[in-house]
Amino acid sequence: MNKTVKHTLLVFTLLSTTPTMAAQWEWFPVGSGDFDFDFTLAATMGQVEETTMVLDKPEVYGAQLSFECPWFSSPQGNLRTHFNHNIYEFANASVRTFEINPHWFTSESSDGLTLGIGVGVGYIWNTATAQDMFSANAVADLEYRAGLLFAGVGVRYMATQDNDMGTFVTGGMDNLLLQLKVGINLF
Repeated sequence: MNKTVKHTLLVFTLLSTTPTMAAQWEWFPVGSGDFDFDFTLAATMGQVEETTMVLDKPEVYGAQLSFECPWFSSPQGNLRTHFNHNIYEFANASVRTFEINPHWFTSESSDGLTLGIGVGVGYIWNTATAQDMFSANAVADLEYRAGLLFAGVGVRYMATQDNDMGTFVTGGMDNLLLQLKVGINLF
């Protein structure tokens, strides 16, 4: 992974976590009587662009579970934790990712739209080379909620370890994912 990307992710992580030290933040809101997880379950699909691949952009399918953060809440907007599992195939290989991406979302607008940004961590399983690896992620999402309906679009950059992946991939599996999400809000 290139040093500029590593430094950018480190600075983004530090800047996004610094506000948690502010006094207005509530620690462990799950212990309060009025906390609600507001679970959302969605099917996802999109395209991934491996920055080190010489092949076409594969289609990605997966699932996302998200919920209100039980560890702390912000004075403005809200924090949601996203768990993503994605699968895509290229060159007779299957790649699976599992990600934990906490997001800070703006307060919901009157039309149900929210914009969220965050950082996270992930793990990649590659069946072609058995070269599994960890990742650092930067994410942005635009989400819509109306009753049970959930829809969204997201972009995620995954910076991976610089493992040699063989013939089709060199220098790790850094990738950019653009995905659509459709699901239900579980109240």
